[in-house]
Amino acid sequence: MERDAIILYLRDVIDLEISKRKILDLQSKSKAYYKQQTQIIIKNTTPATKSINSDDRLFIKYCKPHYTDNTKKRALIFISVITISVMLVAASLSSFSADTNTILFLTLFGTMLIAFLFYYLFLFLPKSDREEYEHAMDNYLKQCAEYTREAQDIKKYNTAVISNAKRQRENELSALQNESEKMNNYYTAEYNKVASLLDSYYSMNIIPNQYRNNLSAIYYIYDWMSSTQDSLRDTLFHSHIEDGIQRIERQMGRLLTQLEQAVYETRCVSTKAQSLIDQNNAMLHSLEQNEQNTAEAAQYAALASNYSKANAYFSLATYLKS
Repeated sequence: MERDAIILYLRDVIDLEISKRKILDLQSKSKAYYKQQTQIIIKNTTPATKSINSDDRLFIKYCKPHYTDNTKKRALIFISVITISVMLVAASLSSFSADTNTILFLTLFGTMLIAFLFYYLFLFLPKSDREEYEHAMDNYLKQCAEYTREAQDIKKYNTAVISNAKRQRENELSALQNESEKMNNYYTAEYNKVASLLDSYYSMNIIPNQYRNNLSAIYYIYDWMSSTQDSLRDTLFHSHIEDGIQRIERQMGRLLTQLEQAVYETRCVSTKAQSLIDQNNAMLHSLEQNEQNTAEAAQYAALASNYSKANAYFSLATYLKS
């Protein structure tokens, strides 16, 4: 095969290998983007629920009033006071001679003291304690009612908020999932399209198997043939070819950016693209017509067919600009 046709072949293979890598990179970035968007949707649709005030909860749990019956304590106090009073009166009477009036006075005073203590300890204080307890219980029951009402309102609110948030999240995630699958399927289809084109190029058996699907090797062969007058056979049998491929491999990180830009500019949007395509098609047609060897002529025809398919692909692959 003529050098110019081989160089065109190698250029196409390089551009398609670059495109295949670019598609995988775009697909990976697309998956990362949609994964990030999924997390954003989950975060944005997490409902802000309400909760019961912790102080109210503790009050209801631990502050229920209890009524304490102090009758026994008061009876003990009453008996103690009466006993002490009787002992004091008896001591006074034994120490001093007392007339009838004094005895009557002490008896009356003692009776009044006993009556007062009985009223205070067994009537007044119990009534006061009961009223205080009932008042506290009324307040507690009101608090319980308010707490129950508030808890029901909050539960109703949270149920509605969670339901709405869940529905919104499901809708947004479903739409995002559909979009993600659509993009993933698109890139997969584009990748398969390029891989099929490369299979067609490689099946022409122009370059050895060990150099196929090896961008560094193909680029080295292309670069060497473009800058020298060596044939493909001479290039493949050069002693320096392996060292040259390794050198290109080390530089590939830097070269990729340049090659990607070149693919987009020369194959997708260049104003000179059509004239160059026409020129290359004319060259391949001429080589096919003038070739006497049937097998060689068939190779030129296959190259022309693959070249047309590659150009059709690149004319639509605007994503290569990304």
